Amino acid sequence: MQLWAAPATVNVEVLQDKLDHPWALAFLPDNHGMLITLRGGELRHWQAGKGLSAPLSGVPATFGRTGRAACWTWF
Repeated sequence: MQLWAAPATVNVEVLQDKLDHPWALAFLPDNHGMLITLRGGELRHWQAGKGLSAPLSGVPATFGRTGRAACWTWF
């Protein structure tokens, strides 16, 4: 059996640059933007037309000493 995919066009648009090691993102409902975690433990809010927020307060500290475990942020 052979499967074929139709040609696709992909358009890439940079929404935010110069982030210090972005780690994960979560889309918020109702077009309220997205939450972005950075490897250093910061949590930022990005919204179309407004851009990137200052680091959000009240975020728990990252944990772990080295490697990937040091990068997790809980929100």
